[in-house]
Amino acid sequence: MDLLADELSDLSKIQNDTESADDSSVGAELLIAANGNTNTNLKQWFKDMTDGRSRVVIFKSTQDELKTCGERLDDLAKTLFKQARKENPDSPLKWTLVAHLHEIDGGVSYGTSMNNLTPEATSYIENVDCSVTWFSIPILNHMDMKDTQRSLHPNRFHYSIEIPKVNGDLPRANPLKEGAELTRTGSNLSETAASLDIAIEQGGSHEILHELPEWLLVNSLRLRRFLDYEFCDGTLPCSTEDPFLILRPFKMLVYLRGKIKKRIRSFKLARTKLLDTSDEEYVKRYKEEPVEDIGMRGYQNQSLMDLSTLTGWILDLGCVEEFIDTYIEPQRVHLASAPASVRFLDMWFLFPIGALVYVRDNNTPQKIWRVVQTAGGRKWMSKAPLVSEGSNENTFSDFVLDCYYLDYTGHEYVPVYARFSITNFAGIQSTATLPVIPFTIALDQGYVIKEELLTRAAKFQELTQVSHRHYSGRSQDRTPWGTKLLELGTNALENVSIYSERVDSEVIVDFQRAIQEVSSWNPTAGTSLQPHIDDSHERPSDTDPDSQWSRKFTQDYIATETLKWDQWAKKGSGPTDEEDLFLLPDRIFAFVLKTRTWACLHLGKNAFGEEQLTEIIPQKHPWDNLELPLGHKEIVQSLIESHFSNNVGKQMHFDLVKGKGKGVIILLHGVPGVGKTSTAECAAESNGRPLLPIICGDLGLTPSEVEVKLQHIFRLAQAWGCVMLLDEADVFLAQRTATDTERNALVSVFLRTLEYYEGILFLTTNRVGVFDEAFKSRIHISLYYPPLQQDQTLKIWKSHIQKAIQDPRIKIDSDQLILCANDIFERQLDPQFGPVWNGRQIRNAFQSAVALACFHAKTGGPIQLETKYFKQVFDVSDQTTCGWSGSAIRMHNGI
Repeated sequence: MDLLADELSDLSKIQNDTESADDSSVGAELLIAANGNTNTNLKQWFKDMTDGRSRVVIFKSTQDELKTCGERLDDLAKTLFKQARKENPDSPLKWTLVAHLHEIDGGVSYGTSMNNLTPEATSYIENVDCSVTWFSIPILNHMDMKDTQRSLHPNRFHYSIEIPKVNGDLPRANPLKEGAELTRTGSNLSETAASLDIAIEQGGSHEILHELPEWLLVNSLRLRRFLDYEFCDGTLPCSTEDPFLILRPFKMLVYLRGKIKKRIRSFKLARTKLLDTSDEEYVKRYKEEPVEDIGMRGYQNQSLMDLSTLTGWILDLGCVEEFIDTYIEPQRVHLASAPASVRFLDMWFLFPIGALVYVRDNNTPQKIWRVVQTAGGRKWMSKAPLVSEGSNENTFSDFVLDCYYLDYTGHEYVPVYARFSITNFAGIQSTATLPVIPFTIALDQGYVIKEELLTRAAKFQELTQVSHRHYSGRSQDRTPWGTKLLELGTNALENVSIYSERVDSEVIVDFQRAIQEVSSWNPTAGTSLQPHIDDSHERPSDTDPDSQWSRKFTQDYIATETLKWDQWAKKGSGPTDEEDLFLLPDRIFAFVLKTRTWACLHLGKNAFGEEQLTEIIPQKHPWDNLELPLGHKEIVQSLIESHFSNNVGKQMHFDLVKGKGKGVIILLHGVPGVGKTSTAECAAESNGRPLLPIICGDLGLTPSEVEVKLQHIFRLAQAWGCVMLLDEADVFLAQRTATDTERNALVSVFLRTLEYYEGILFLTTNRVGVFDEAFKSRIHISLYYPPLQQDQTLKIWKSHIQKAIQDPRIKIDSDQLILCANDIFERQLDPQFGPVWNGRQIRNAFQSAVALACFHAKTGGPIQLETKYFKQVFDVSDQTTCGWSGSAIRMHNGI
């Protein structure tokens, strides 16, 4: 039964001559889909048609052309088949040969991939009229892998959706349960772990989790149209002819789960209004009056549908719902609970958007993050660049997580983003060994303790206000996300610590000023959420572009979180929820007073369990341990207290120029080690104020440099209420001369800047009586510190003895040490042994004597602080003093 190819090609006439046949291709009005070859032998094409492997699709645009083409095909069908299609004036004009192909000799053929139908599937197609071109069997079909290629061109009768069988069988239980020994082999996932279901134990019983297939085919045209136009505005890469492929992990279906269920409810409600009966009755009626699988563009208005059409929609959508509820949802819930072991292909479910994670990288100080975007972790569907042929088999792209933690900018709390990745691994791996792990796993493993995190978060929030603290530990040299401070360009700043250094000093915690001074420390600088670029090797062009669903998950979550962040900014508040508090960093910005540098300090305990940042506990009576000349304490105390109080003395200003003369300048001059620096320290401590010590080297050498830096330091001191100490201020106090213009400029700048300082400033110098005349009018009080007298010396000795007694390891004979102190003082009155030790030298002598006593003490035994150790220190220091004195005499004599 052959036809001339040219007659069929242009459809200009139909002949019944079946004696000859040629190879040809179908004309422009027809598309023959037969294994992708349009130049097939006509006989083979007819055979493929009868086997269901080919179809004719008419591309006529106008109704007249469509009708003409349909009549010609109708005549051809009468010639080819014994039974022509039934005449039906209401039948659609899109008639094709497919309707006749299944009426050969009165029998029914479904095509190779539709053989061995179950009775249920057969019951759906028994009453399908021959005029129905496409019919969707509303069953979730498990497809043999050998039918995969053929299924890419669906038959007239096709299942709504299909998934591949595992090893040719329906899913089965996996004997590997939680707690079983884990192995990491190089075996093919699709043949081993991926082919098995997961059995988990819950409440003493086993719940079988069906293994997720690698893909799902949507054959139903109405389902394809529905997903496209209901939820994607017609942008999905699906066609009328071919099935739509959705790849694991089925992000689209996870995202649309709620919406699909809602639409099913709306269809069911509309159907109930037409007829309220049982589900079985609905299905029975649908089988009696099946509806063609037609996909209409746009929103599906259920109020305009008849009973069979509504049932067809409900059954098709029910297949999708069945797949979601049977396969996806149990896996999602199970993996979101952070099981003890996972496979790489489960990463997307293990780290859902909004989940807390712990980063195990030692170079990432911030440990707790929240997932906000994921990508990758997909099996390559095509060869990637620079990959050898065949080596991409079962190769996956890295799984990428974009996460954020919460930080403070000095004004508000903000999210700070960073990107982490997990490289593909074979087989099953312990979840706790991943580079990024779920937060609950970190808790179970003891990596973090919830109570400590909450305590640290509370301290962080407290420290967002300017705070005066003491820090003992190392500074941090990395940002919370792991970038070295050196790489931020802060090395160009002189007063910034960029390396991990030992810090033991009082500090001022001030986020706002730190970020103003070091702009690269702003947490939001260069850390915005970056979009992912699709990897074309992860999916064919005609499959679900699941990156858009990743973006939707992220956009939805960010929109919700942004509302919360905006409320914090508006109210000037911060995190209160427990999970948000976990995201706060363990890093603060502080100014180290001892070194006058900005540093990133660690908030929390050191390796010995000791808090590194602590509150300052002031001494009750700091002046009691300071030996000063008579009247010095009272003068200093009255000036300091008057300045910091709101009494009349502070409010009265006698300067003719407004803004001048509001500060308190105190000059302390005298020999070294007699209490000048200690006076400033006691003044600050007794008033609960930080002491900001500076030296001339901090201010620079040129007048312009000195002016800028001095003004900057004065601003910091006033902002924090510091007591300032400019130690060894000789260069600025020296008498100006007519010849040294550089020195004169420095003194002039210092004097001018000093007039507008409103805080307390102590100036110290060892050079007595050599300051410039202009200083006398700018200094509130000048105090002279003479060398220590014997009674002062003995009081200092007693003070150190009391401190040593407080250490239970040290044994002291106090009376003997006082006699030793008196003996040393009297010997130093002799010029050959002098001069008398000052306070600093006495402290150094105690430290050296204690070191000698520790050296001679037995292991584990008490430390006997005996007079012999002080005499040994005295003898050594006396030799040094005599050496210095001899050198001075020789230099004086010009030798």
